[in-house]
Amino acid sequence: VASVKGTRYYTALYEKTNIGSYQAKSSLTPAQYQKLFDENKKKGRQIAYLNGYSHKGKLYLSAIWNSKTKGAYKVRHNLSSCQYQSEW
Repeated sequence: VASVKGTRYYTALYEKTNIGSYQAKSSLTPAQYQKLFDENKKKGRQIAYLNGYSHKGKLYLSAIWNSKTKGAYKVRHNLSSCQYQSEW
């Protein structure tokens, strides 16, 4: 998602494959994202895609969860830039 002069523009690439159950959202506030992250984790879905963007001066997130993405992953939220660099 990109915001240009107050209008959101979407780009998507698709691969036809079985991803199991999924949820996709493109206009989440950080609080909404956290709530859906927790809900999807309980449903056995793992984050497969996450992107942040600014729209009309506010932060939004675009996210996709699915039940076929598996493997080790690390998630961190609400990090300062120093904390992020330390985790990286």
